[in-house]
Amino acid sequence: MDVLDFYRTRFQIEFYYRNSKQFTRLTDYQSRDLDKLNFHSNASLTSVNIAKVKALEEATVLSIDSVKVLCHNLFLMQ
Repeated sequence: MDVLDFYRTRFQIEFYYRNSKQFTRLTDYQSRDLDKLNFHSNASLTSVNIAKVKALEEATVLSIDSVKVLCHNLFLMQ
């Protein structure tokens, strides 16, 4: 059971990084300053976590793409 829990956690972490790379531009930052890189990576991963919390609140399946479209549409309506 412990091994199963470790693999489940590992794949969740890999999905967070994949979603951060695809949807929140984790790898697009070009600064060489360590503090700026830390801030950018934390902001990218935090946005994925916020999207997951929002999806859990609304009892929907987490899809970063659908959350991204929803936020974009709300921004346009405002």
